[in-house]
Amino acid sequence: MIYTANSTVTVEGKSYRPGDSVDIQDASAAKELLAVGFIVTRPGEYASGETLTVDAQQEPEDSSIAIGHLNKEELEAMPKAQLLTLAENMGLDTKDLTKAKLVEAIAAAEVQAEV
Repeated sequence: MIYTANSTVTVEGKSYRPGDSVDIQDASAAKELLAVGFIVTRPGEYASGETLTVDAQQEPEDSSIAIGHLNKEELEAMPKAQLLTLAENMGLDTKDLTKAKLVEAIAAAEVQAEV
């Protein structure tokens, strides 16, 4: 799976700088690097590569798009580093937020998803 370096990190003998794409096939190595915050998943992805679920609340006239909120249970299962990245990519203010507050802020934000 492709991750994003969150700090300077060496994976399988190759060095990466913050923002670089990092391809890690070893799930246990990726889990360890995620846990300490050296890498993060790409916005909207779990470490497993799955995308986040949008709980659709309404469908606009364009039936190929649903409007709703990201699934709170899935957000709670994510590490804080991932939540920070996701919130920042969504344009949310993350200053001094605890993990619980990050989950609340992200879950409250309205998102669009293709159906």
